[in-house]
Amino acid sequence: MVKSVYHELTSLCNCRCKVCNVWTVGGKGDLSQEQLTKLYTNESFKDVEDYCISGGEPTCRPDLFSVTESALDNLNKVRLLFLTTNGTNPNKAEEFLKRFKKGLELCCVSISLDGDRETHKYLRGADIYDSALETAKACARLQDKNAEVTFSMTLSNDNWNLEQLSHVLSLSKELGVGFTFRPRLHNPYFGGHFNSQLDAIPKEKRIEVARFIRDYMGTSKFMKIEAEYLENGRIPIMGSRAEGIKCSAGLTSVFINSFGDIYPCMNSANKIGDYRQGITNKTPIVGETEPCPCCSECQVYPTMIFGGRK
Repeated sequence: MVKSVYHELTSLCNCRCKVCNVWTVGGKGDLSQEQLTKLYTNESFKDVEDYCISGGEPTCRPDLFSVTESALDNLNKVRLLFLTTNGTNPNKAEEFLKRFKKGLELCCVSISLDGDRETHKYLRGADIYDSALETAKACARLQDKNAEVTFSMTLSNDNWNLEQLSHVLSLSKELGVGFTFRPRLHNPYFGGHFNSQLDAIPKEKRIEVARFIRDYMGTSKFMKIEAEYLENGRIPIMGSRAEGIKCSAGLTSVFINSFGDIYPCMNSANKIGDYRQGITNKTPIVGETEPCPCCSECQVYPTMIFGGRK
């Protein structure tokens, strides 16, 4: 049964990121409120507990609040809610956290920040560094046991260095918010410019970042897993092609794109359903054509929380 949904609510975006080309779709094919309700009320999603809203840039969607309210009304077992944003709409992100943290175990706003001002501007294709920080400051004031704020960094060739990692880590400590990151590897859906495989990244650069994690971020379960992944390419909790994939993709977690098509995860091109019919392939095989195992929060955390393949 599906427990975790990562939903690209819209392809609308006000950035032109180097590591993503979803913005080229420009909102065409985004599901209407009626279509979203059809999706949310499908039997496939009656047990969802973890719901992540992403994009594109979800705050570009005018009906973000009403859509989220409808989702929570229909996905009435949700206890973990996440909003991923580029931070270009501080007031909307703040209102989202204020409005939806009530009654949930956790509501989290994750703000993209890929380095210092110039690096972030280059990678995001827009000068949005200040607004990302403004969003973090506004949302940080609302943090409590039910609300969290975190900076989220995507490592690519252009910011894979200790200088940029240290910059974002320092800001996270200064503002009292969390910090997480992952390498940008092959992705058939989001596209963009990236390393196609982990082994395309020089080993010394991977080891350097793994040491950074162990020195400064060693208390995070996910970051510990990522350090091992960077060092030797192994993620025991996610399995391997040789030993068998343990990742929960397609079983307890799924990815839904802005057209309402359903996939085991965002790294998979293996469609398993859509908003009209729900999940039609309930036993998808992953690892045959996908770059498994990956090391991203959207798959590692669901596997940790809800269990993986047996």
